[in-house]
Amino acid sequence: ITEAPKVTPEDCYAKNPKVVGYSPTQYPAPSAVFMAEVELLEYLRVHPHPNIAYYYGCTVHGNYITEYCVRRYEDTLERTMGRYARFNSRKVARGLRAALEHIHALGIAHGSVSTRMVMLTKRSAAMLYNFEHACRSTPQEAAPSPPASADPGASPTSDAGQESEAGVKGVASDVGLMFVSHEEFERAVQQDLKALGVIEKAIDQYMRAWWRAK
Repeated sequence: ITEAPKVTPEDCYAKNPKVVGYSPTQYPAPSAVFMAEVELLEYLRVHPHPNIAYYYGCTVHGNYITEYCVRRYEDTLERTMGRYARFNSRKVARGLRAALEHIHALGIAHGSVSTRMVMLTKRSAAMLYNFEHACRSTPQEAAPSPPASADPGASPTSDAGQESEAGVKGVASDVGLMFVSHEEFERAVQQDLKALGVIEKAIDQYMRAWWRAK
């Protein structure tokens, strides 16, 4: 796990594991979901793209990961449009498409593409972030077996991914949590592309309205 350098809140968007309201019978456990996302960010750190939010790493206290940090940009696309601000619409759409093409080629689907999941730089570069709902295509030669205790009511059998008010201990108890079948992955990719089309249409309508207002 990459440890994040010391950065100010103004420069970093920090995400914590969702342990509030956690139940021992919950499956998958919030810690497993959080650690699966961290593992994916670590993978993308090795396979970067200029339109994917820069991942600094994790904040670690003792044996616990309390949060992960990505670079904070100007604002989300949703809030930028809500402020009726001007931006380079073609550059944003082109960057978002490029980011999705990149992760799809790596066998990753985002799973929740929306204007809330896209941040913009001051120069209108689109930055895709938040991979909590992502999934990954299972390599045929390395298809993971489902966990032995896949019962939704089962409790964790080890301290890997253990919940705590302090953070998450160890690594995800279900290493293959994000992996899905090829068919499921293809459906997720189509969902990403459909969401991209919705965003492109919304941006086009927004810019037409912006120019008419001017």
